This record gives sequence, structure tokens and C-alpha cells, in this order.
Amino acid sequence: MSMDREELHRKYYTDIQILDDVDEMELGKALAKYNELILDLYWKSKDLKAVVDVGKRAFRLAERKGEPSHPRLSPIGYNIASFTAPWWSDSIPVTPQQARFGLDIARLTLELRLHGGFDPIKISGIRWLIGVHQLYTMGDREAALKEFKDSKRIAMDSEDETKGFMDACTEEGIGRTEYLLGNKEVGYKHLRWAEEKYSLIDDNYSIAELKYFLDNST
Repeated sequence: MSMDREELHRKYYTDIQILDDVDEMELGKALAKYNELILDLYWKSKDLKAVVDVGKRAFRLAERKGEPSHPRLSPIGYNIASFTAPWWSDSIPVTPQQARFGLDIARLTLELRLHGGFDPIKISGIRWLIGVHQLYTMGDREAALKEFKDSKRIAMDSEDETKGFMDACTEEGIGRTEYLLGNKEVGYKHLRWAEEKYSLIDDNYSIAELKYFLDNST
């Protein structure tokens, strides 16, 4: 069965049968379709409730088919964890329930990646998102700092070409955590270090997000 991505997004709101049709696909293809739908529901429809609903359905489908650790759940879990963490300037408002679900999914995705033999940089990335949730969802300074520091260590021990980006991201995570939950002066220093590291890789988007955080934080 073939199904156009645009068609799936359009029919999600008009055809109650459409997700049942997805479920009938081979599991890997179905999960890939669900991930595409999640991306479109977030970026095009700005519908976080639908994102969470579809994400839950995808994980239930994999469990029902006897593959609760299918590798194609990894991007779904990462995207849900990302979309439910209010880190970015264009983040959609997140309810406490959605944020907690995002943290739970991030932890589940970490286990999936650890046991699935994923590359270290993928482990670093999901640990970083857990850190974001420990900061914004739980308000737990020590847990957030631990996740950011572990994420950085894993990234810097890898040979992946994106480790410089993760280095900067984790520095920013430490900075935000200290700025909001610890010592603002210490946090500000880490944020400036993060800005320097972003500059080294010409990441102007992340620099703008960092400045947005400083301009909108008390």
C-alpha cells in the first residue's frame, strides 16, 4: 500500500480510517509514515496534542506487533521529546502532562538506542534532550547538569563530525541550567562559551536562539 505524505497529513483530520490503513503496512514502513505525520502535525498544523496522540499510537503499534524496540521508533521518540521541550523560540506551548510524556519517551528512546547499538552521537543527542527536560520539565538542576555533562562526554569521545555541535549544545544546556536554577554569573559564562563554540562551526541559528534565551529570561 502506498500513501502520499501530504495525503496522510490532510486526511488525518478528515478520515478516521487513515491511521488504520497505516497500521496495516509493514511495521518499518508504518513507523516511517508515523514519523512523517508527526513532523507535519508539528510544523504545519502546530498541533502538539496530535503529535503526542500519534506518537503514542506508533509505540503501541510496535508493541502490538512484538517489536517494542524497533529502530524506527528512535526518530519518533526523539521528535516527540524535542517537541515537548520548550527550549526554542518557536516552541509550541506545552502542557505539564505533555512535557512529562516527552521526558518518559526520551528515557525510553535512550534505552532503545543503547540496546540497539546506535552510534555514540545518537546516545549523546538523546541524553541532551533528557537534560533539557530535567531543566524545563522537572526543574532539577543536578539531574540536568548530569545529563548535559554525560552527553558532552559521549560526544567528545566519538569520531562523529557533529561532535562540535553537541559540544556547544551541552555547554549551552549547562549555561541555561545554571542561569535559571543555579548561579546566573556562572550560567552566563557557560552561555558565552557556547556562543564561541557555535561561532566556530558557523551556527548562526543556535547563536540567535541563545541570545533569545538571554533576552527573555529573568
